[in-house]
Amino acid sequence: MKRLGLAALVGLLGMAVLVYLLNPFNAPTLSPLARLAGVQLFRVPGGAMEPTIPAGSLVVGCFPARGVKVGRIVLYTEPSTQGRRIDGSVLPGLPSNLLQIKRVAALGGSVIEIGEAEIQLDGRRLEQFVIGPDGAGPPGRFAVPAGSVFVLGDHLANSRDSRFVGFIPLDHVVGTVCAVL
Repeated sequence: MKRLGLAALVGLLGMAVLVYLLNPFNAPTLSPLARLAGVQLFRVPGGAMEPTIPAGSLVVGCFPARGVKVGRIVLYTEPSTQGRRIDGSVLPGLPSNLLQIKRVAALGGSVIEIGEAEIQLDGRRLEQFVIGPDGAGPPGRFAVPAGSVFVLGDHLANSRDSRFVGFIPLDHVVGTVCAVL
């Protein structure tokens, strides 16, 4: 009986190693929890998502990204080819493996308009973003290309998002936020 228990333990350990190496959840990390269970805890360092996610909060990221839609908070990496703002000015790059957290404001095929006092998606006002006394940031009208998303931080005055780095290809959206702790 003891041999059977040891054989089962070795078999389970071998399966766990295989699942870890295959990474079925496409987790963008070496974390065993993310690779084996499809979830990982992250601490949000900045205030770009306030008041929804206060700076310093823990969030649960779920992998892979499923059901990406307007309003969903996603985890993504900025494409390494992005080094310019939409207006053409140079933007300091971030490491390509650094995960960002923002809310999806528009999907491919949509038009998002950022005005002084409001943000509209295909002519409908979006309410989930905090527009401070300085307005919503650089105004503009953006047609989101197919296969991409336009992301914004909930606290617009404190967010490095698609207004500055451009559209995020869907293949760079790696997870969604499942819970805020």
